[in-house]
Amino acid sequence: MDIQLIKSPSTSVIEMIKARSMRNANEIDSMGEIGGIGLVQGKILNMLVAADVAEKHANVKVIEINGVCPQHFTLVVILGDISAVTEALENITERLNESWNSK
Repeated sequence: MDIQLIKSPSTSVIEMIKARSMRNANEIDSMGEIGGIGLVQGKILNMLVAADVAEKHANVKVIEINGVCPQHFTLVVILGDISAVTEALENITERLNESWNSK
């Protein structure tokens, strides 16, 4: 899994995210100032867990970005203030580094 943090994202990056977002761009606009963006890419299984962990443990908005041919990649984008996005990414890293035991 690849995880990256963008601090103080540029307007161009936010516009790129809105253009590829599965959600309405107005929802992103309604967030006000976005101080940080977390990017998570990997197996669908891990990205679903990452999205769940992020929203449960930090005050962030999670959206999905889909690529276009020939790169049908999926990317989870975590938006919020920098401390909330950092907290979300730390929780994701901690959760996904744990081994799972069904017992």
